[in-house]
Amino acid sequence: MAKILTFLAILGGGVLCATLPALAILLAQPAAMPGELALVIAPPWATETGVQGVIDRVLGQPIGPTTAPFASFAVLTDPTTAFQAGAWFVFDGRAIAEFCGIDLQNWRAT
Repeated sequence: MAKILTFLAILGGGVLCATLPALAILLAQPAAMPGELALVIAPPWATETGVQGVIDRVLGQPIGPTTAPFASFAVLTDPTTAFQAGAWFVFDGRAIAEFCGIDLQNWRAT
């Protein structure tokens, strides 16, 4: 039993050490600006269609051909309303998009 508990403690510590830097980088991102690229993060149960439903509720424009279960790029007219619609976080999407390899040289919100 002690070996199992030791293994679980080491595994949990490893997962924590692996995820904390990524979480710190994500949380250090500035807030989204109206009319600019935003990364919306919401639980899949926030609406019937998950993060896409949150974007639809605030009349946002989704960006990109696909979304992840918890996150999607979008342009929002008022990013603060996304929290009322069920979003956990709304970050400035530019730095995150560049980190993901998305070329923003010629991108412009319309």
